[in-house]
Amino acid sequence: MGTTQMFCLNDYLRDLQEVVDLDCGSSNCTGVTRAAEIMKRRFNAIGFAAELVDLGSQAGRGLFAVNQPNADHYDVLFNAHLDTVYPDGTAALRPFTVDKERISGAGCADLPFFMRSKMPGPKTSIDSLLPWPTIPMRK
Repeated sequence: MGTTQMFCLNDYLRDLQEVVDLDCGSSNCTGVTRAAEIMKRRFNAIGFAAELVDLGSQAGRGLFAVNQPNADHYDVLFNAHLDTVYPDGTAALRPFTVDKERISGAGCADLPFFMRSKMPGPKTSIDSLLPWPTIPMRK
């Protein structure tokens, strides 16, 4: 198994806010591409090979990320969307907020939450993802 990384709630919330405060509705190709760029940066930071892929003029760019480029097979596959159902302007109307009991904002419990919650910290091997670890938390 890989090394265990301490989960930092403040880092997680900062990362989540970056994608929640982004207008990336299905018809907003620029926003969807920006979401893909954000996730690409995060996957690259943990040692994955990530590239933006063309999904056509009506979809924005997608993301393909692997822990071992040119592998013969893959042990884990995440298939996810980067868009939301919200119209442009929703991110400003419903910004990311944190109170004592919850986080809120357009899409904070949708894919941005899922993707960020499944990403290990820097220098964590893919082996540490299987099975999903119980993550100790600190502020």
